[in-house]
Amino acid sequence: MSKGISSADIHFEKDGYMPGELVQMVIEVDNTNCEANINWINVSINKTVTMRSSGSSTSDGGSIFHKQINGVPARLSRVGDQAIR
Repeated sequence: MSKGISSADIHFEKDGYMPGELVQMVIEVDNTNCEANINWINVSINKTVTMRSSGSSTSDGGSIFHKQINGVPARLSRVGDQAIR
């Protein structure tokens, strides 16, 4: 049984960062057309490094960040100035 529609837009404040610079993620959630609560949001950032040479390649990677944050109640939104940062 459908309780409505939720949408999310997740992006970074800019495209590139220097080593040691704070990376700011912006999570906008619109739950205004849904009767169900979003209890939490899981955020993970993973890295993959691929090395190629002479026609062969190898990859390595893993999770570099994981966090669980509070969600958004039914019929509410966190967008614009109210976005999760």
